[in-house]
Amino acid sequence: LSQADVSLSGLLSGLVYTMLMLFTLLAFFNKIGLPVVADLLNQAIALIPNVIVALILVIVGMFLSKKAKEMVLKSLAASGEVSKMSFLGDLASVFVLFITFSMALAQIGIGGSIVQTIVGVVFGALGLAISIALGISFGLGGREWAARVINKYL
Repeated sequence: LSQADVSLSGLLSGLVYTMLMLFTLLAFFNKIGLPVVADLLNQAIALIPNVIVALILVIVGMFLSKKAKEMVLKSLAASGEVSKMSFLGDLASVFVLFITFSMALAQIGIGGSIVQTIVGVVFGALGLAISIALGISFGLGGREWAARVINKYL
């Protein structure tokens, strides 16, 4: 906040002012007989707690993605594979951010089915890629063993 030249008291006072204005406008539109506008404002007010929770999720997710990247890079440095596999840190960070943003969008209620479909496709593709990689690695690695077993019984 200090880098953005914003004080916490200024942020909170702006939030309280905005909430008071929303409630005042809600009462005003109810009094003059515009229930459609009042209902729209009521829905906007009801969405505010979900937006706050989504913002907290995004902030925590960004912190966790940074820590996940650091943890992966430190474990790679301990094994001596930093130069070859440093993209794994970025991959871990992107994975945590993806999960975080999908949770935040689901909290707000934006595109719930679309987000669930995308998450399902991503995890399905990841599972398929891992199973293909394991199949190929065991297939190529076990080729000589399989040849010995076949020759033994033939």
